[in-house]
Amino acid sequence: MLILLQLKKSTSPAAIFDFYFSRSAGEYFETLLNGCQPCPAGFYQNDTGSFECSSCESGTYQSATGQTSCIDCPVGKYTDGSESSECDSCPSGTYSDTIATVDCTSCESGTYQSATGSTSCVECPVGKYNDGSEPSECADCPSGSYSDTKGTVNCLTCQAGRWVNTTGATACIDCGRLVRLI
Repeated sequence: MLILLQLKKSTSPAAIFDFYFSRSAGEYFETLLNGCQPCPAGFYQNDTGSFECSSCESGTYQSATGQTSCIDCPVGKYTDGSESSECDSCPSGTYSDTIATVDCTSCESGTYQSATGSTSCVECPVGKYNDGSEPSECADCPSGSYSDTKGTVNCLTCQAGRWVNTTGATACIDCGRLVRLI
């Protein structure tokens, strides 16, 4: 009753009728505007007769106005705050393989992801490595080292009597063979 008395003092009779009989889910009563208003993007209202809208929780969004629920962010996207009207794509070097993600997961050592909005990371190819310092790309193994397997974290140093003078090598060459070739 207290609310009804306050509304009668500051609100027109038509607005009071609108408040009690015409309001639907997805709207709230705005006393300054004397009527029902749709919930803005990033908010929702699933009850009738409310004075305020609820904000979308982290991991969800709502891009339209006047809605009764929020939508889960799809895989490869996230929101890390409330009141979101859209989801952000996971940046390169990260991924999200579940819906309603609050943050993206960094690629592990030996893997990378150069694209945004990804749902997984990729193993570094042979001749390349990723020690975790730059998860968006793999680097060539430096000269004097090699990688003969996918997903390498650190390149292997050529054994004594073997060498390779190029980057991105997948094997070392026997030094005796190298001399004969020159």
